[in-house]
Amino acid sequence: MVVDLSEQIPRPRQFLFAASVIHTPHNMNKILEAHYIKNYPKIFRDMYGDKTKTCMAWGCSCGDGWFFLLDTLCKRIQKHIDRRAELIAKGYAQEDEKDPIPQVVFAQVKEKFGALRIYYDGGDDYISAMVCMVEDLSHDICENCGQFNEEVGRVEKGWIQSLCPSCCKEYGKKIVQRKEIIALWRKVRKSRKNPIRSWQGIDELTPVKKTKKEKK
Repeated sequence: MVVDLSEQIPRPRQFLFAASVIHTPHNMNKILEAHYIKNYPKIFRDMYGDKTKTCMAWGCSCGDGWFFLLDTLCKRIQKHIDRRAELIAKGYAQEDEKDPIPQVVFAQVKEKFGALRIYYDGGDDYISAMVCMVEDLSHDICENCGQFNEEVGRVEKGWIQSLCPSCCKEYGKKIVQRKEIIALWRKVRKSRKNPIRSWQGIDELTPVKKTKKEKK
């Protein structure tokens, strides 16, 4: 007896889509997502599309704190693509710029291991580099409120997230902060309060004593 299991076992793509929903703790606000659709319709072409074809059917699976980061990325991506098309149309493109850049279309935007993850089609090496930089920057930006400073840390117990101390306290979580970066910025702030001469090192934070002539 031959049993056809093709209908019983989900395809890998379907399983991936289902997993992205089950394990996502939050999604970006619909108002913010509407901004993306309005301003970058080509990039977010598949937003709220067919669930069997794109992970963008569920929107951006990350917190509101990364809104500006993603917005700036989309702005630069579309500007880069449109600029190349304009140069080609006007005949100003150089030898290595004669081919148009394939339009970028996001396939999935989500949080993974405390950082922003973007999967997309199209683009070129320049766009790929921008996406990598944005993903790395997201480690230091609170996913919930968007705070960006040295105090943002990672929740390493349970669901891994990048959060600021205030949001961690609100959710009852604990973060692991980068102590060396916090110590560095304490020195920087201290140096601003106590100006030092330009030839002195950053560790020499003792205020410069004024001479009698300088006091007069």
